[in-house]
Amino acid sequence: MARLVQSIQRCLAILEYLNISDGATLHDVCQETGLTRGTVYRVLETLRQEKFLRKDKGSPRYWLAGRVRVLSDGYKEEWWIDDFAAEIIQKLGKETRWPVKFLTPSGHELITRVTTDFESPFTDGKFPSGFRVSLAFTAAGRVYLAFADEATRSILLKAAASAPPPRRNARWQSRHKNFAGLDKVLARVREQGFHIVDQEETNFFSMAVPVLVHDRPIGSIAVFFFRAAVKHNEAVKTFLPLLQRAAQEIGANYARIKA
Repeated sequence: MARLVQSIQRCLAILEYLNISDGATLHDVCQETGLTRGTVYRVLETLRQEKFLRKDKGSPRYWLAGRVRVLSDGYKEEWWIDDFAAEIIQKLGKETRWPVKFLTPSGHELITRVTTDFESPFTDGKFPSGFRVSLAFTAAGRVYLAFADEATRSILLKAAASAPPPRRNARWQSRHKNFAGLDKVLARVREQGFHIVDQEETNFFSMAVPVLVHDRPIGSIAVFFFRAAVKHNEAVKTFLPLLQRAAQEIGANYARIKA
């Protein structure tokens, strides 16, 4: 019987765990695999250097990266995000200096795919890749819904309405299960091409634009800024051209690879 290569076994065990865990810390991997901290750290960092994993600067969590697709058909995250979208968002974050996120749909929510929370000097709270947000009550979610076709929008809103309420206070839950008037809001978003929302329980407003490919949304880009620091008109003047340019660039790259 051939001798097994233990280091490969460990590497595969870690990749398998990350494939089902939706991101994990070094501690998480140690707990799951039973491997020592030193072993796990070396494997994770090797996989990251070889671009099989990625890790937001300042975040403790590791995520599968685009190169994993050459190993497994089970890799679920769109490879193009690592291929070009992440670089565009990182560049946008440096230009605005405020936190920027790129989000794509996941069920009845949006999931953060790329974030500059850990690089921005103005971050009030750091939310890593994988963080989920509402479609109906965030700027990023509303611009996605506004540009989705009517059938898709109806399905997503029905799913959101039947989902368990978020773990917030009762007043917040009640307000965020009430979709009355949302159609009018979305119509206005379609007309404007962007949306600004007060991020409740934070010091931020968020401003978002859709990423469109042949008039179909594939995601949203959002920038977050302090209420006291940037007024609405100033935000539109300063951030909107930058957000739109990044959205157009991602959309054009996506259309090219799908052609």
